[in-house]
Amino acid sequence: MKNTDKAVKYFLSLHFAVLLFGGAALFARWLMLPALVIVAGRVFFAAISLAVLLKINKQLSFKQTNIALLVISGFLLAFHWFAFFRSLQLATIGLALLSYSTFPVFTAFLEPMIGTTKWRMSSVIFALIVFSGLYLVLPDKGSTNLLAVMWGVLSAISFALISIVNKKMTSQMSAFSISFYMNVFAFAGLLPFLFFIKISLSLNDIFLLVLLGVVFTALAHTLFIYGLKKISASHASLIAALEPVYGILLAFMLLNEVPSVKMIAGGLIIMATIFISTFQERKG
Repeated sequence: MKNTDKAVKYFLSLHFAVLLFGGAALFARWLMLPALVIVAGRVFFAAISLAVLLKINKQLSFKQTNIALLVISGFLLAFHWFAFFRSLQLATIGLALLSYSTFPVFTAFLEPMIGTTKWRMSSVIFALIVFSGLYLVLPDKGSTNLLAVMWGVLSAISFALISIVNKKMTSQMSAFSISFYMNVFAFAGLLPFLFFIKISLSLNDIFLLVLLGVVFTALAHTLFIYGLKKISASHASLIAALEPVYGILLAFMLLNEVPSVKMIAGGLIIMATIFISTFQERKG
């Protein structure tokens, strides 16, 4: 019974982490700021929070680290979140999240090119099904919605690349350390662009940026990594795939963003395909 209780604790930790990741999308509505500023604030406060955790655990070190990979990963993270928030600012939270949720398909395509995994014909089939679902979720074929989907897909591609790069570093560093340095280099990559933007932050903006960086980023990463201690990677991947579901539910409850029947149908196609492809990938 005690082992069951412990397993439940780790599952809840993963689910709450994914809930927070999905909830981060809501800040695109609460913060009336350029996407670049939102992302810069997010990674800045996330890096500070993770630095405190690493200092407490005495893990803040560059030992056996490929700095070049960390820099690449950090720059990719900056672009990933920028593309994600641009998508959110152009369309509904549901459309942006479902566009981003296609990243497992791109991972399946890119990993054989970059890594050592074998190419699978099923990846092409899954991709076609996912993109048919994406076409279905479009409320109309207007340029703004298409642009939102494009940014969402770019965020998915960049996240797929991040996953592949991070896999090469997991044997050298802890997940906490990787997350910390990624946020540091993400902020470093964004910093030059901030000088060309006129930034005016209210106390409410600063509070929301702290909340986004500390709770919805650093804490979310901490809870997700904690859950991975006892939960298999296959189960964790399936739970992570629920991020759009949690985000859409939160947008419905807190922002009154009601998904259309078409979006629900397209979303179900995308989510079912992602679940099947993820399960097959982990099984095979």
